Amino acid sequence: MNKSVAIATFTFIPDYNGVALATYNLFESLYEDHNDITIITSKRGRPEKTDKYKIVEFDIAGSGVAGNPFTGETANYVRYLEESAFDIIYFICWHSWPADLALPVLDKLKCCKVLVSHGVSNHSLNILNPRSLYNWLKWQPYFNRMDKAMQLFDHVVFLSDRIDNDRMYDRKLAYKTGLKCCSVIPNSTSFETLINRDVVATHFARLRKEIIENNSFIVLNVSNFEPIKNQQLTLACFMEAGIDNSVMIFIGSGFNRTSDNLMKNYEKMKGTNKYPGRVIFLEALSREEIFAWYLVSDLFLLTSRSEVQPLVLLDALYTNLSYIATDTGCIREMKGGVALSDKNAIVEQIKSAGKQKTVTGNHTSTAEKLQQLNPLAGKALFARRHVALLRELFHEN
Repeated sequence: MNKSVAIATFTFIPDYNGVALATYNLFESLYEDHNDITIITSKRGRPEKTDKYKIVEFDIAGSGVAGNPFTGETANYVRYLEESAFDIIYFICWHSWPADLALPVLDKLKCCKVLVSHGVSNHSLNILNPRSLYNWLKWQPYFNRMDKAMQLFDHVVFLSDRIDNDRMYDRKLAYKTGLKCCSVIPNSTSFETLINRDVVATHFARLRKEIIENNSFIVLNVSNFEPIKNQQLTLACFMEAGIDNSVMIFIGSGFNRTSDNLMKNYEKMKGTNKYPGRVIFLEALSREEIFAWYLVSDLFLLTSRSEVQPLVLLDALYTNLSYIATDTGCIREMKGGVALSDKNAIVEQIKSAGKQKTVTGNHTSTAEKLQQLNPLAGKALFARRHVALLRELFHEN
């Protein structure tokens, strides 16, 4: 389409998180539509230009709320926006410096302004938790301004039509205020790009020999080791399911205090000799090896306290790996698994999945696995929707 496009995001590759990977998918979709792309992001020492995009970095810290204001190159960033000549700027996420610092000058920018929402944080309240109450009070002024802030953008993209008072609160506000210039474009898998499939095949062959041949039921959890991901519940549900010859794989970006506590709890449970399941903890794996783990596993288990539309479940759908997840965000409406709220129900569902597991699934080759990837979670649909939106915004449909 040959537009000058900027994507302003607090995180981008090589950062490894859901927003960074989703934003890369957005970049690639717009790049393949023949647009000139600039990535505006946090300072990480990335090269200023690659074959596909330019990089402009700013050293900015803080959350922008009481007690933690934005600091660093804030004025330089705002001035850069005001002096820019982009046709369109995509601002990624609420609660982030690219969008929040831009709000006061959005009306001065002559380009098209699009907010890509990944939901909100800190809007739910647990009155029994002092930290929850503190965060809720601290962020209330931000949420009180959100309905007017939404009106400053030419278009808002949501991941889902689901509304609630938690992570999907901004979608609820859009309904309440009658926001017209908005659309829903779900994310896509993170595995369709930045992957060397020959390397995946090598890892798959190794895991097939080391893991599949020695375990009848493989359960996978891919997530950073953080309290909000609630891996203690993941561990408890797997162990209490009590499936013989089963193994649980935890993969995180790096070990920390949360993973240390998780490992200690596992050793404590294992020491009782009541639970037959085995657990393996892994960190800092390549994307190809993580992809291979999806291909060899029988079930994905996610018990986060709070999510929006987790890419790890889209990756599970893409690899035809059934999942069990806690009912948060818009997981309930996602395909490929079940969303449950009760621990006992999760345990029973794991038991049922273990019983239904067939031996034939373990003998599928890498080539067959890669040929069976699910297009429902693929990038093609995601790309078509974003390209169609871009053309609609410039009346070029």
